[in-house]
Amino acid sequence: MQLRRNVVAWAIVGLAGWAGAQQRSPLERGWELAVETVAGERPTEGWRKVKVPGTFEDVLGEKFDGVAWYRIALASSGEAEAVRVLFHGAATHARVFADGVEVGAHLGAWTPWSVDVTRALADGSALLEVRVDEKVGHNTQGFLPVIQPHFGGLWRSVELCADFGPVIEREQVFVFGDAAGEHPRVRFEVPVLAASLAEPLRLKVTLLEDAKELATREIGTVTGHEGRWNFVGELEVPDDVRRWDPERPELYTVAFELLSGERKLGQLPKRVGFRDLRTDGTRITLNGRPLQLRGMLHWGYSPPHFAPPEDRAYWRTQLESIKSLGCNLLKACLWVPPECVYELCDEIGLIVWQEYPTWHPTLTGEHLAELRREYDEFHRYDRSHVSVALRSLTCETGHSAELSVIQALYDRCKQLAPQALVVDDSAWIEWHRVHDFYDDHPYGNNSWWPGKLAQMREHIAARKPKPLVLGECIAADTWMDLARWDKLHGDEPLWWQPWGLAPQLAFEERLERLFGAETRASLRPISLEFALRNRKYQIERLRVSAPDAGYTLSVVRDFTKARMGFFDDFDELKWTPEQWSWHRDTLIALEPGVRRDSRALGSGPQSLGLRVAHSGLGRLAGTLVVRVPELGVEQESAVQAESGEVSSRLGLSLDLPPVERPTPLEVRAELRGAHPTSNTWKLWRLPEAPTVAADAVRVVEKLDAATLEFVKQGGRALLVAGDRKGSLRTDSIWFLKGAPFAPPHALNDKLPQDFLIELSSFDLENGTVLHGDAWLDHVDPLLGFWDTHDIAHVNPWLFAFTTRYGKGRLGASTLERSTPAGQYVFSCLLEHLAKGPDSRASVPPELAARLERALSAAPLDLVQWQIAFDPTDRGVADGWFDGGEHAGAQWAPIEAGKHWENVGFEHRDGVAWYRTSFEVPAHWKEDALTLVCEGVDDSYRVYLDGRELARHGNPETNETVWLVRTTTDLTGRARAGERHSLVLRVVDHVGSGGVYKPVYITTGPADATGDLVH
Repeated sequence: MQLRRNVVAWAIVGLAGWAGAQQRSPLERGWELAVETVAGERPTEGWRKVKVPGTFEDVLGEKFDGVAWYRIALASSGEAEAVRVLFHGAATHARVFADGVEVGAHLGAWTPWSVDVTRALADGSALLEVRVDEKVGHNTQGFLPVIQPHFGGLWRSVELCADFGPVIEREQVFVFGDAAGEHPRVRFEVPVLAASLAEPLRLKVTLLEDAKELATREIGTVTGHEGRWNFVGELEVPDDVRRWDPERPELYTVAFELLSGERKLGQLPKRVGFRDLRTDGTRITLNGRPLQLRGMLHWGYSPPHFAPPEDRAYWRTQLESIKSLGCNLLKACLWVPPECVYELCDEIGLIVWQEYPTWHPTLTGEHLAELRREYDEFHRYDRSHVSVALRSLTCETGHSAELSVIQALYDRCKQLAPQALVVDDSAWIEWHRVHDFYDDHPYGNNSWWPGKLAQMREHIAARKPKPLVLGECIAADTWMDLARWDKLHGDEPLWWQPWGLAPQLAFEERLERLFGAETRASLRPISLEFALRNRKYQIERLRVSAPDAGYTLSVVRDFTKARMGFFDDFDELKWTPEQWSWHRDTLIALEPGVRRDSRALGSGPQSLGLRVAHSGLGRLAGTLVVRVPELGVEQESAVQAESGEVSSRLGLSLDLPPVERPTPLEVRAELRGAHPTSNTWKLWRLPEAPTVAADAVRVVEKLDAATLEFVKQGGRALLVAGDRKGSLRTDSIWFLKGAPFAPPHALNDKLPQDFLIELSSFDLENGTVLHGDAWLDHVDPLLGFWDTHDIAHVNPWLFAFTTRYGKGRLGASTLERSTPAGQYVFSCLLEHLAKGPDSRASVPPELAARLERALSAAPLDLVQWQIAFDPTDRGVADGWFDGGEHAGAQWAPIEAGKHWENVGFEHRDGVAWYRTSFEVPAHWKEDALTLVCEGVDDSYRVYLDGRELARHGNPETNETVWLVRTTTDLTGRARAGERHSLVLRVVDHVGSGGVYKPVYITTGPADATGDLVH
């Protein structure tokens, strides 16, 4: 065979810290790869040279998701007692053949395993073949396939191991520095591979600090069986060994020496840290002190790599950057990192929350044996690392996971991993069944945040007290640097290319055309400041109101669907460590106001408050210095708090003189003493609101023909827009999905752009925005908002605008009115409409006509439905789409407008059918009819009278429409005066599901960009 001219034989390889009877050679070159035949047989052609490690996708393209074969020729000197091929990771199901004979197999992508090829090499050479099946959809594939191409192949390194006598099986060694008992100790389990034991073996275990020997012992008792033996024991160490802590990540070396008689057969050094991790009511304690966890979520997403790389330098840069922002935890969410990641976290002081890679798996009894084996490998792989402290068995799986399976996996984890803190399902706090701590995944606006924190506290107070660690939370999208991407990559079609580059560029150009280059250039810097401001607020509130709680910020890096990372698409931090210097064990927080967390102050006496949340080493006793430079104010206060506590409120009284326009006010706080830290907040001083004659501007909550005619003829009207019939169309908004923009406006003298932007998520926020796409070119926006989160286009929203309508003036606003800042902004809008300059923009006749038609349209609301879940997906084959009765279809009433989880159908993913019927009004005979679904989570098909009309989204490609308004044309199919059956086949891909927004049929203008009015 021609391949045998390319032979890999042993070589003596220099291995730092290792000497003995084993030699290892990396198998990097000499491999060939070919795709399995259509018939499922070994390939006979199409072989190409490849380097290992590497993924299928690196060679076969990003869309490859099948089976391929590797082959390499091996040769032996014949002197080794045993020869193994060690695979550090193969995704996902691998079968290994030597000269055509199967010698081993392994299922699971993440952990090391080996096969014995001693017999195969008895004649000196062998052809090694590895059949690897990606197994898309396997239980432990993790989350990466949701946001990038599924990867497969020999993605981690492969080594050839030649054993010339008994050797320590390095990958399976367990060593742990246990400081939880009366005296610290090293716990260890050291497996030894030996064909036979001709002489008794001994294991010498030594604890070293640099070269200094601190403790040592020998053990001569082995357990096991022919071929694999175990040394299991403990080493008592001095009481004064330093404990490992994220602030002081002290590591020692444990040296294992394998001895036989007077001979040293081998040695292996392992790094170890000593810790005592436990829970105490609602607290996690580390070495006796409260531990406040501040984490960052990581999915393993590492483009341009299809699989997480093994490059130690790459990971060091990233992990040290994460810690520089004040984090002390890395959550490995639904992936298993290369071991160098754990080693670096041990070294630099990052606690690891290891979430095992089961995203919406099938955790049922029939899979338990397979799951046990894979989870055992996970635990043995990570349990020796002092940094790996928290574990979750799955993520957002819900009660589809059988309790007996979860309990078995939990028990096994606790058995194998010392001091493990385990949660069954990293999800929402109500879902937990078997857990050492509570978890939740809260995302929301600032006004919602305090209530959510209170809700979680109440949930815990009503149950057994346990710590709360938020598994993911507090996200924020930013605008992309499109020019830099274009400069680096141009039009090159890269798999990690962000969604919607062309629409984002078009949006930039649209803003520049309408409002100037400055507005376009402001998108990214505003978004960076907005994201930081809101994250900072929510972290401060959490730290003060739930000081024992930990949190995991989303997410480490920007990815294709969203720019919500701390690192951008160019692997650079978006913020400097200085901008996050407030984020430490000890944190100063601004005390919220009585009603809501205001960032605006009127004139006269004002009282602010500050608190210090302290989780640092030792007791806090310091001095808090607060300065307000604009007022010449400086105040000092003594601060005291035990670790894990929050100080009493420290008041700051101010007497604010009147101002003529909104004016910024900076409050600076500096804590002096053993736990120095600082923080800064920008507030706004408010002038008196202008007064406007009551009849100068007509204030309305909806539009109608009379109001529009009034404005056309020269009147002034201000619409308080909202979710009500006749209002311009609004929607709810998550501020994490984008950021505001503020083009120049004639009102900016009274309403500065920075004032509007900075208060948009505080005093002016009520979670509602106007649909802006149809209006943006024809109004003067006072404040807008863009959104690109999880969509391939740009949603332009508007908070407030003014425009000319006929001879008159029209304004609209969704900004909060109940706060002093909101009242001031509303009064300024009224004054501007009454007597300010004319708007630059005007509503063209065609848009005005469309608006008037929309107001006269008569939508038919489809509220009442029935739902039937289809867990085996039999409905299409059985004809459920006709809306009739069928075996297995158990229909229950449901209303459109809510996720099914919110109306009693919890823990359901997959297919559900909705059915209803409607009668088309007789007077709609000549009208075009459109079915409008404001929101379906995640994809769906439309059937009218048993006939499929449309598909929106695609579960096969994970295309979701949950954030997209979708329409289906019913013209000519739904006839006036007749009753029709309407059925939706809804597929929930992940998370919540169902028809969660209104559904209706309309005769008015309707398209996917949104109607003009409710």
